[in-house]
Amino acid sequence: MAFAIPNGSRVNVARTYQAPITFTAASNATECELTVASAVGIQAGDVVQVSSGWLKLDNMVLRVKSVTGTKIVLEEFDTSDATKFPAGTGAGTLRKIDSWITMPQVMTLSTEGGDQQTISVQFLEDDKARTIPTFKNAVVQVYTFAHDPQLAIYKRLIVLDDSSDTTAVWFHNPRGKADRYYSAKVSFQRVPRTEINAVESNEARMSFESDMQIYPIVDSSVLPLAFLSDLPATQSVDAGDALDLAVVMQGGSAPYTYVWKKDGAAIAGKTSSTLNIPAVTSGDAGVYTCEVTDATGKIITSAACTVTVS
Repeated sequence: MAFAIPNGSRVNVARTYQAPITFTAASNATECELTVASAVGIQAGDVVQVSSGWLKLDNMVLRVKSVTGTKIVLEEFDTSDATKFPAGTGAGTLRKIDSWITMPQVMTLSTEGGDQQTISVQFLEDDKARTIPTFKNAVVQVYTFAHDPQLAIYKRLIVLDDSSDTTAVWFHNPRGKADRYYSAKVSFQRVPRTEINAVESNEARMSFESDMQIYPIVDSSVLPLAFLSDLPATQSVDAGDALDLAVVMQGGSAPYTYVWKKDGAAIAGKTSSTLNIPAVTSGDAGVYTCEVTDATGKIITSAACTVTVS
């Protein structure tokens, strides 16, 4: 038996995704295996949002357990029941969540829906009605957070509200030692609630598009957060050519978030494991680093790479 309070938890919404990767087959197994043409850019511990012909898999947000050649295994997602997952019909795409954005200053959280609906039927020969389950109401989680239009999450929620895109949501509960993932459509009330002697607040409603997947937080003591592949000390690029830098992480608690910096200042929009500048100029010369944060908040910084442009 175990229990925990949610104090100290963080709510995160997907900020950026990598390009979709097509999988041509999904296996019926206790842990679903996807077949892809190339798994480049995907590694164990990554979090992906899946689009599939299987309704129970469609829009799920799942953790990658392993990558071997052209096979990607989805951690703890059981597709062995062929009645729910008909063989040969699960193909689709997956997108790796490259970076997350945190919703700070959360004041209240509530859950609505999920109630079992029923109908009653009574036959002539019966002296009482029978109850037949029909469907469950859609689930909505409602987050109320302190109003601050300068927060990065504020702008992201407006984009998601306007577009009606389905996004990945990650609830990180360190006391409960659990990471919870689901996909949702966002409805954002951008007009703050205002009352005398009360903190102004906004409300974000997350309407579930998938089931919630819960994983234990990886024990970071097993393997500390570290760079499996770090930056080189120097790199020379001709003007007009592309600059490509990349890091590969291991250990800690996935997923990871990335912030690329040039001469100590964060580079806007560069929040994935790779940095690409398609055509460099002399102004791109400088010292580059990548700051990486894991799910527990542990931060490490890559080696410094001095880039020269000739």
